[in-house]
Parts: sequence; C-alpha cells; structure tokens
Amino acid sequence: MNISVVQRFAEIVTSSPDGKVDVADVIAFLENLQEAFDSQANRLRSEAEVHRRAGESRFRDIAVSTSDWFWETDANGHLTFISERIASILGVKPAAMLGYTYFDIGLETLPELAARHRDDLALHRPFRDLVFPIEADGMGGKTILVSGVPVFGHNGVFLGYRGVGADITREENLRRRYELILACAGEGIIGLDTQGMITLANPMAGALLEREPSMITGHDFHPLIQPRRADGRPYPSEDSPITMAYRYGTAYQVTEEVFWINDVRHRPVDYFVAPLAEGGIVSGAVVLFRDATLRLQCARALADTQRELERLVEERTRALSQEVEERARTEVALRASQKRLKSIADNLFESVLVVNEGGIVVFANCSARRLLEPVDRACLDAVFLLIEQGRPAPFAEAPWYRVVAGGETIRDDDAVFLLPSGQTLLVAYACSPLWEEGRREAIISFRDIGVLKQAQREAFQASPLASVGQLAAGIAHEINTPIQYIGDNLHFIADGIGSLEEVFATVRPLTESVSDEKEKEGILARYEKMAEHHDLTYLLEELPNAVRQSLEGVGQVARIVLSMKEFSHPGSHSKVSTDINRALESTVTVSRNTWKHTAEIKCTFDSSLPSVSCYAGELNQVFLNLIVNAVHAIEGSGKSLPGQITISTRQENNEVVIAVEDNGSGIPEEIPDTIFDPFFTTKEVGKGTGQGLAICRDVIVTKHGGRIEVGGCMGEGAIFTLRLPIGCSSEEG
Repeated sequence: MNISVVQRFAEIVTSSPDGKVDVADVIAFLENLQEAFDSQANRLRSEAEVHRRAGESRFRDIAVSTSDWFWETDANGHLTFISERIASILGVKPAAMLGYTYFDIGLETLPELAARHRDDLALHRPFRDLVFPIEADGMGGKTILVSGVPVFGHNGVFLGYRGVGADITREENLRRRYELILACAGEGIIGLDTQGMITLANPMAGALLEREPSMITGHDFHPLIQPRRADGRPYPSEDSPITMAYRYGTAYQVTEEVFWINDVRHRPVDYFVAPLAEGGIVSGAVVLFRDATLRLQCARALADTQRELERLVEERTRALSQEVEERARTEVALRASQKRLKSIADNLFESVLVVNEGGIVVFANCSARRLLEPVDRACLDAVFLLIEQGRPAPFAEAPWYRVVAGGETIRDDDAVFLLPSGQTLLVAYACSPLWEEGRREAIISFRDIGVLKQAQREAFQASPLASVGQLAAGIAHEINTPIQYIGDNLHFIADGIGSLEEVFATVRPLTESVSDEKEKEGILARYEKMAEHHDLTYLLEELPNAVRQSLEGVGQVARIVLSMKEFSHPGSHSKVSTDINRALESTVTVSRNTWKHTAEIKCTFDSSLPSVSCYAGELNQVFLNLIVNAVHAIEGSGKSLPGQITISTRQENNEVVIAVEDNGSGIPEEIPDTIFDPFFTTKEVGKGTGQGLAICRDVIVTKHGGRIEVGGCMGEGAIFTLRLPIGCSSEEG
C-alpha cells in the first residue's frame, strides 16, 4: 500500500478536536481510494496483457525456430496444444493430432513402457525421455522422444501435462546400428562411467563372462569382474589399469590377466582400455577384451615347440657332426667296397656285361674279356649276336633292347652267341634292367655251357646203359620167378622120368618070350606095385603140365629179355622208324618191378598209330623217366596205394601225342617253368639229381623238334604230354 494513502487516513482520524471521526470524510476517502485502486488495477492489467502477448510472441518464435515441438494435454492425457514444428517432423498438421493421446499414436505398441507411463500419469509424476515408434504420414516410421511435467491450477487442481517432443529417428537408427556393430564384434566391449559402473556390455562380453549383458550393466566393474588375481590374491582397484583409465585418462594394453566368471572360475584375457574424454574431461572408459586361452595355449605350444626345436637342432647338430664323420668313414668304406666289388666282378666265374640303351658296352669283367673280343666301349653287335629263331638278331631286335626300354627281366639256359670269328658260343644267360642316375642300361650275365652240353650228350649216350643198371635188380627179380618154377618143373620131370624107368623095367621081361603064365602074373603084380609106388597116374597127368608151364616160363623170360634188349638198344646216330606203342610196352615191362607195388598202369594205345622216325633208345629213356617220376609222385602224395598211372597215345594232325598221367601230389603252381631246368628237383636228397626232366626236354625238343607240356592241379596229380612230329625232325643223323 502507498505510504501517502496511509498518512492521509491517519490525518482524517486525528483531525477532529473532539476525537470523533467524520463518517462522510471516511467514506469519501474510501471512494477516492477505490478509484485509485481501480485505476491502478486497470493500468496493471493493461501492462500484464502487453507482457502476456509479448511472452506468447516470444514462445511462438521459439517454438517455430526450435527443432523440437511443444505440447500440452488435459487431465486425461488428450493433446490440447501442439506446436507447428510437428508438421515438418511427422507430416501432419497440429490440429489433426488434437484430442489424441500418446497411447493412440504409438506408445501402445510397447506394452511394458505403456504400463509404466500410465503409472506416471496416474500419480501425476513428471516423465522424461519416453521413446516410442510412430507412423509418420507418408514419411515412414519415426521414433520420437517425449518429456513432460504435470500442470496444476492456482488452487492445486491437476490440469494436465505440458512438455517437449523430439524426432530421434536418426539417433535411434544410429543407436541400433551401433548396437548391431557391438553385437557382431568378435571382442567383448564394456563401457564404464567415472565411478567404474558398467554402462554398456555387448553380447560377446556377456558370452565371455557367461552372463547376460543386462545382468552386469549397472554394476561396479572391479568387484564383479576383477576382484582377485589369477593366483587368488586380492587385486586392489587402484592397481588396475582399468581404474586408472577412467580416473586419470590413461590408455593401457594388458595381457595375461584374468576376468572372473564367478567365485571359482576365471578366464585369461588380453584387453585394451581407453578413457572416454572430450575437451580434456574424462567421462568414463571403454574396455575391449578377448579370450586369451587359445593364445596362451599357442604361446605355450610355441614355447614347447621352440624348446623342442632347439633340442632337435642340438641333436641334429650332434647328428650332423656324427654324420660328417660317418660319411667320411662311409666314403672310405665305399671306395674300398667299390674296389672290392670291382675285384669280385673281375673274378666272377660268370661273364658280366653292362650295355646302355644305344647298345654300347660300358662295362665288361675279366671273364667276359676272356670269352669275347675286346669289348670296352664297343657296340654289342660287334662283340656277338644272339641266335634267335635260327638267325642272328642285332641289338634292336634282340631281347636286350626290351630289357633296356621296357624294364623286363629275361633268362635263357640254352642260348647261342655268334662271335665275329664265325664261331658259336653255347651259353646260359640272364638279362636284367639297370637304371642309374637317369640312365637306362642292361646287365647281361652269362656262362659258357659248352662243357655242360658235352656232358649232357655223354649222359644221353650212357642213359640206356644207366637205366639198365638202375633196373637190373628189378629185372633179375622178374626173371627169377619164372626161372624158379621152370627149374622146379624140370626137377619134377627128371624124377618122373626115373620113376617111369623103374616102372617100365618091371614089365620089360614081358617083351621077352615068357611062356610061363605064372611068371607073367608075377611080373604084372610087380608092375602094379611099382606103378602104385611111383603114382604112375599122377605122373602121366602132371608131366604134360610141367612141360607146358616150363614153356610158358621160357616165353616170359624171353619176352623180358626181348623188352630189355629193345629198351637198352643203343641205337645209332641216325633215326629209325619206331613203333611208339611197342616202345612204351617194353618200357612198362622192364620197369614193372619199379611200379608194381606202388601203382597200377593202364595203357590206352591207338592201334592205328603210325611209326615215328626217332632215336628209339633215347625215347625209351624219356618214357622210363616219366614213369619213375609218376611212381615217386604217388609215393610222396600220402594217398592210399596203389595209385593210378595212365599212359595213352593218339595222333593229332601230323603229330604223335603221348600222355603220361598220375594221381600223385601234382606240381606246385610256382615252379612249372623251372622243372625242366638242369639240376632242379623237388625230391628229397638222394632220390633225384634234377637231370631227368632236363634230359626229357632235350630229347623231345632239341633232338626231335617236338614239344613237352606239363599240366594238372596241385594235390590231384600231373600230366606230361609229349608231341612228336611224324615225318620230320629237328636233327637228322
């Protein structure tokens, strides 16, 4: 109240001398005072209206110029005012949104957030940063942020809310992108404020710490994740690089620490911590960490490998030193070995040549030099030619080239080399490939078998007599039986003749003139007594049988002797026409004592078989060898005796075919190509020399131009088939 008005009122009250107040003056004063108050009130209202309008103008200017919008709602949450900015943000006019609530335009899509907001409205609490999506007209989805405060009248009545709203679509999109980046990060990322509280944790951080990110957000980092060291000792917070980062703004790169997953388990980690600072002011820190288990394992493995490598290097160094020493010793030994090998090669009984792929002799030992012309670095064709199919074969056509080019290994135990002088050299050879330092060569090893061939020829010539010697005991036994019963029969005939003489002597007086009947009766009585004594009836019956049996025995002996003569006939240097069937019969006969206790021989001969021009004695030797081999095979088979030997003959085209088959042990599959080699035998020591089948092949193939084949199955028996040409031969006498 103005002080002058108070003074005037005091003057009116105190101006009356009798102390009485003039009511009219007071009323007049009060009327004047009312007019003064009304005038002042009108003035104040005018000024207030001017200020209000100025404020509204400023508010509109601010609302239009700001990037956010302002709003007001009534007590029920319906929008009663919204600034023009909303049109450019959501694409709708403000008037179109009046009467709606925030629940109507998008908040209801987030039920939990909507429920919390209803609680705020019901309690008339202010709210801040309410974020929810909204569909903008023609502008796609938007995300808005709304904050508001309650408004009350002068009497405390709740009138509604007023506040601001902002379009945070861009920020929300960036936030989601950053969250996606954080979610995809291969490292754990934790954000801290200046108090060490966790404000952010990406999914990888949760996975490494085995907690949901939401469960660690809002907790103090150090006591939750870094309370102790790996050995269990306490880890003071002030010693942690993470604490120093958000307190003092220092970045650290740390390895070989641990983050605890729970009270008993921890994980080794490597981490980098950097402060969050702007304008020199630290607002927190960010920790990037990864599981160091694999790195530590690799480091330990690398250290172990390094130690192992160092150990191996040390061992290898020692080994290399030893190898150097050993190599020096080896080189000395190698030179000595090479010298020794050269000495051995030079002193080998067999001749050895090494030929390159061009047919040049690059090595020859002393034995080869003795047999051949000078061979060093000479062309093989100039040293000798191999006789192939009756004609000399040059290097390109001979087996040597196949060995060099194709790597074959060949062997021939009966070959002929033609020397430049025109002489022939009988050899047995083997040729093998030699690949050395990229060069292809062939090793030819051979030996002179001329002496051996001569010995074989002598053996062939002596073979019939040898066979006779082998069969002598058996033949003697075969002859002895008929000779015995011939001798017994002859003794019986001699005794019978003596008895007949005695009987006849008793009746001889009757031939004289005896007239006395009584004397005749006496003579006849003595005759009958003598005939009875000597069993005259038996003698007359048996004497003819004894003569017949003796003649049969003589015939049997004669047949054996004839067979022996035919078998052992030395023949001549020329071939003769021979009955093969008859030759086989003779051989079977003279060898009967060899096979009769072991086998039964069944002969199936072609009666129309033509004669063959051959060396009969040598063929008999072949037949005997095959029969003896069959007998031995049956004896060694372990089968029940007697076994079975089948000998058959037939004609096929211009060949006579002889087959000798047995049911003995058979021939092993791995040796059919070697059984004809000289001195090869499968018999036990003392039962075979290994020359029988070699002689057979030489007689059939070389001397008669025929073939000898072997067949059968192991355990079931063997069959040898001989094929002889009827009208031609390999050798003529």
